[in-house]
Amino acid sequence: MRTFLILFTLLISLPSMAIDRASIQQLLQQKGASLEALEKQGHKALLGEVTGHAKSVPVGKVVVILTDAEAIMKREIEGTEVAGAQVVGNIKSVRFSGQYITAQEIVGVIVAP
Repeated sequence: MRTFLILFTLLISLPSMAIDRASIQQLLQQKGASLEALEKQGHKALLGEVTGHAKSVPVGKVVVILTDAEAIMKREIEGTEVAGAQVVGNIKSVRFSGQYITAQEIVGVIVAP
């Protein structure tokens, strides 16, 4: 019974940890952009934390960094701390608009072709 409760709790909490296309669209609209327009330009949304499938993307190709609460446009980024090779998986923190986010807060990126 205990195992069932743990699994049930985990399954219920998974959707709240993931970001979806509708959420991305809302975050981008706050910045005057849209996911469809970016995709028409050849950009691709890679969802998942920086340890996921986006980890080997060069930092220079990133046009938007996504957190649960914000879409950080490339022009807003003041600095990026990277450990080792300049790939998304090695990001330690990102400074933008006078604040910092850590790699754990990144839920996805939008990359240039």
